Amino acid sequence: MSYWTSWLPFTRGTVNRSPEHGGVYELAFDGYRCDYPLGWSSTVYYGKADNDLASRLRKHFYGYGSIVVDDLLADRHRLKVRWWNTWELPRIVEYSLIERFEWKFGSRPIANLRR
Repeated sequence: MSYWTSWLPFTRGTVNRSPEHGGVYELAFDGYRCDYPLGWSSTVYYGKADNDLASRLRKHFYGYGSIVVDDLLADRHRLKVRWWNTWELPRIVEYSLIERFEWKFGSRPIANLRR
């Protein structure tokens, strides 16, 4: 069985030490929560990497990921990250996480909203 890692600050050091295998990850505010329609949550994004979590997290960190995550980082919001080396296909787990979040909070995480 696979589990989430502990939360880590979303910094260059964390990104450089992240794994080079597939999985899912969660980005969240560090010390702040969003007001969603059905409650409060620090989660801003669920993502997946089929082969290389480190590469995908680097894209977010350097401004080539989600537009919303890019804006949050540009506005100097502190974010944290955790990941899960799942045995299932990452896209299936990511979809399930987003669907569960939407059911609980009445909306997708702010950086997972479709545009």
